[in-house]
Amino acid sequence: MTSPDNGVDAVEARMSRHMLALGVPLGFLAVVLSTAIGGSAGFWSSLVAAAIVLGNLGVVGHVISRASANSAVAAMVTALASFFVVLAALTLFVVLFHGARWMNLRIFGISMIALHLVLVGVEARKVSGRLAFSGFYPTKKELN
Repeated sequence: MTSPDNGVDAVEARMSRHMLALGVPLGFLAVVLSTAIGGSAGFWSSLVAAAIVLGNLGVVGHVISRASANSAVAAMVTALASFFVVLAALTLFVVLFHGARWMNLRIFGISMIALHLVLVGVEARKVSGRLAFSGFYPTKKELN
């Protein structure tokens, strides 16, 4: 998503793309480990968890970047609303499929939480590092 006034990608969209680029190989690793631990149920549980996490980060990043073009308040409200929508959808999913043979809730939960925490933690560290040490790392615009 580019800003209409200057053609620069919105920060939220860049963060979302970075988390997705890192999340795909980490999700694959989580699925492989879960398959080794839990067999077929581990595979499907971890695959669904990775899809939910990556889908959530992609959609929410896009929605928040669109809302941030209007105002910071709109971005904050959108972020909070998307959090509750994801929680409701996740609750509905678990209620509907908790007894399914292909679902291992322990592997599903651990995969989802671990993948989400790692991706958001890496991105938070990257962003806080850039804010804290912005004078040490000039931007591409400053180099040209």
